[in-house]
Amino acid sequence: MLTGCFRENKDRVVPFDTADCAYFGNLHGTGSGLFFLVLSNNARNYVRIQGYDDLKDFADFKLEERTWHLGAGATWGYEKTFSQGGFDENDIPNGTFIFEYDRLMLIIDGSFDVRLSDDNTYLITANFTGRDYHTGLIHQNIRIKFAGTVKYYDETEGV
Repeated sequence: MLTGCFRENKDRVVPFDTADCAYFGNLHGTGSGLFFLVLSNNARNYVRIQGYDDLKDFADFKLEERTWHLGAGATWGYEKTFSQGGFDENDIPNGTFIFEYDRLMLIIDGSFDVRLSDDNTYLITANFTGRDYHTGLIHQNIRIKFAGTVKYYDETEGV
């Protein structure tokens, strides 16, 4: 079982206070716009969500207000979805995952909601199911919450 704030508890919501979103455009050649949404907090926890939206210029990209679901078959590149956690060919975590201290949780199911209260104030909530990389145990009801401003980064150069 994970230690700290990601213990399985359906009544507990883990708060995050910082949100950064990097937009890569058509980096994987899927015809969709790749983004990484990273939520972090002072407890040394972070969540990275690898998502795909409509392909657009960075100047036009903002997180869309909607419920985002895991991609069909958990594959990369379907617009309006996010990818499950896994590893790339160099054994580096990719897709959607949670990192806490030295623990890694690969997200294998769930959804996250994005709501916008004004031009740049977001409420982002999620309920995920994950597999603990170290033990292989499945954890449900991993609930997270962020309220505040999202800082955007343009990573489309050279794509």
